[in-house]
Amino acid sequence: MNEPRSRWPAAVLMFGGAALAAAGSFAEWFKLTGLTTTPSVSGIDIVGGYISLVIAALAAVFAAIALARARVSGGRAWSITSLCFALFGMLFGVGVVGSPGSSYATLQATKAAAETGVDPEVIDLKITTQILNGSLVVEAGPGGTLVMLGGLVGAAGAIVAIASAGKYRRSAAAVIAPPGYAPHGAYPADVSPPLPPPPG
Repeated sequence: MNEPRSRWPAAVLMFGGAALAAAGSFAEWFKLTGLTTTPSVSGIDIVGGYISLVIAALAAVFAAIALARARVSGGRAWSITSLCFALFGMLFGVGVVGSPGSSYATLQATKAAAETGVDPEVIDLKITTQILNGSLVVEAGPGGTLVMLGGLVGAAGAIVAIASAGKYRRSAAAVIAPPGYAPHGAYPADVSPPLPPPPG
């Protein structure tokens, strides 16, 4: 009875982290001042928001599979996959928060290049030049922090699930093979096989 309840901490952390990262994808990522007509840029306004949203969704999907497989096989491999996506999302958020100017230049150049067909390196260089000469100031908004924290929380949940995977497998084995059960016709060490009937 305690085994299903023991999965709740991992479930809450993994799904909570994915939800937090998804919310961060729609929040403000960059605050702009200077030569710009757009004072605020959300993650979904540029390609970065879609990337973090996909990462969060994949982390949640693999978390759901891991929890569904916990009773049978422990779900360790699925939890590890969810952990990888959560860490990737966390590092993506760290990049946005830690280097907003560089992140904005790269993401905005990618978006503008897709819309105009201009080489993204040319656009990136132009934005970077504006940032370096002070005509454009880029500050990190709360969105990147939410993505980073969401990845961190999701990774913590995946680690809890991985650590619990062995216990889940042992619980499943105890249900499938109760004490005293001898597979393939074998007998426990303390039980002797039946004697053959006497001749004649």
